[in-house]
Amino acid sequence: MSAIAVRLKFLPDTWGKRIAALTGGLCLAALAEINGEVFRIPLLLDTPTYTQFSLLIVGSGLVLYGMGSTQRAVRWSNTPSRQQHLFLLTLIMLVGMALRTWNIQNAVHFYLDEGNFVGGVLDLQTKSHIKMLGPFNHIAGFTWIYPYLQAGMVGIFGPNLLGIRVVSILMGVLTIPALYLLAKTLFTPRTALIAAALLAVFPPHVHFSRLGLNNIADPLFGVLALAFLARGFKHNRQADYVLAGVMLGLTQYFYEGGRLVYPTLVLLWGPVALLAWRGRFKGLGLTLLLFALVGGPVYYTLAVWDIPLAVRLDRQRLQADYWIRLLLAPASSGDLREYFEKSLLPPIKHFISLPDTGHFYYGGDTALTLPFMLPFFFGGMLAAVRQYLVPLGLVLLWLFLTAFGNSLLIYNAWSARFVVIFPALVLLMAAGLNATFSLLEHLPLWRRIERYAVPIIVAVVCAAHVIYYFGPHLSLYNTQIRPGHDQQDVMFRAQAFPPGTEVIMLTADNDIWLPTLYQLADFWDMNIQPRHFSPPALVAYDQSARLRHGVDYAFFVAQDDEENQTWLRRKFGPVTGTLSPFNVPLEKQFLLLYYVNPRPRVEPEK
Repeated sequence: MSAIAVRLKFLPDTWGKRIAALTGGLCLAALAEINGEVFRIPLLLDTPTYTQFSLLIVGSGLVLYGMGSTQRAVRWSNTPSRQQHLFLLTLIMLVGMALRTWNIQNAVHFYLDEGNFVGGVLDLQTKSHIKMLGPFNHIAGFTWIYPYLQAGMVGIFGPNLLGIRVVSILMGVLTIPALYLLAKTLFTPRTALIAAALLAVFPPHVHFSRLGLNNIADPLFGVLALAFLARGFKHNRQADYVLAGVMLGLTQYFYEGGRLVYPTLVLLWGPVALLAWRGRFKGLGLTLLLFALVGGPVYYTLAVWDIPLAVRLDRQRLQADYWIRLLLAPASSGDLREYFEKSLLPPIKHFISLPDTGHFYYGGDTALTLPFMLPFFFGGMLAAVRQYLVPLGLVLLWLFLTAFGNSLLIYNAWSARFVVIFPALVLLMAAGLNATFSLLEHLPLWRRIERYAVPIIVAVVCAAHVIYYFGPHLSLYNTQIRPGHDQQDVMFRAQAFPPGTEVIMLTADNDIWLPTLYQLADFWDMNIQPRHFSPPALVAYDQSARLRHGVDYAFFVAQDDEENQTWLRRKFGPVTGTLSPFNVPLEKQFLLLYYVNPRPRVEPEK
């Protein structure tokens, strides 16, 4: 066995590591069978949720330890320049954490698609034997891993927006050093620091780090996979290849953008980089083996359950007849041009000029890259062409795969489906900014002030991003996510009401999401079930005839609904209407008329 291990140097090199790798593989196999139940092994039936999560973490950790060589993946020499970089990177991460945490519960005082994850958390709180690798929601066909992490945070911080969003904050912050590692491997240490600083303030990344959606997990594990794989190619260290495979396998447990883009990116870019950097094919093979081992339980479960690999893509994609017509159409028909203009071009434009067409997820009136950063974006491409051909190949493939994947969808410029590309956009901008500094080095004056000018310029650029995001962007976004009156604000305000209060919305808004409001009531353990009536002009009499004694009534009415406001005050007495204390645009707020155990007034006979 040892002789074989010597020839195949990527096998575990000690019996202890072989046992660890084997044990880790068995843990992951057990996790797959628990969810697939192909063999119906009695010991694995009805396995608790926490045990399944433990099997994933312990299994991945043991495989990582067992398959890694005794050679360290990261060599850190304690030089002054490296100490300075570590200090600056730590400072950047603290800034990134502050930006992602500040006013987290009030800046966007609204549960977006986070309602789906709230439902997952509620299920995890009441059910102890959920199969974690199946879809946690019929709409969001992702594993239960992210809601499980959120459930833990809700247990610490409470059932609120912070509890749902803190996992995303941590994922977003950890992506900063991950991108630093990738940029340092592909470019230069200064480019890496600039990239880390830009990602810390990059508005789309800050935004999705502040929402309780699992999209933000994709770039963390995907960038780590690419960073370690690139290091493996450059230095041919086994530990890097193993780390790359484990991180790539973990991309399969979150949003399906990472599930599809990063493995494809590794398969397409890996061989090219391997040849250019004279890496080892065995190393790439080891990465793919570890990817299959760690990500395999997801594929096993989906195959057994007969669920598509990408549920959202399957439901939102252009249908087969469209592609058949496109492939069979003659070149002169214009179908190919229509595909380019309506399907492929919008995702590409979303990188640089087209705002989010979904509004609900990121919104605003700018593309992912702010206009003043476009020169650096294109400058980064030029810098990569001139000096770094392998990084250029990675970034171009990254951009193309994201754009092409979105071109397969009906709604092809929704920012939530572009989170996988955020690090690549930042990487290009950082390379362009660093190339600009390098060009200025030919000027004697610049050489004298460069030490001070570079951090000042980077700080100004970062400040501009922060001012834009927390200023005009969030102001517009808070309006965009509320097409009508803010119904969720009704529930936020109702938290202060006594249990059993009758909450009645009088509004003619078309989209009423009562199931979401009921879900929030369950999440907050409220004994309140809101009701809605429309058109509002016909409601007041209907409700006054059914008043229950000993119960308070809270009527939420449109501010311009003078008819119902007048009727309610005449019927139950004058009260002062109040508006929301939360961060909700004034025009989207209901006026609250609150009556303590009201009694209808007797109308005088005419």
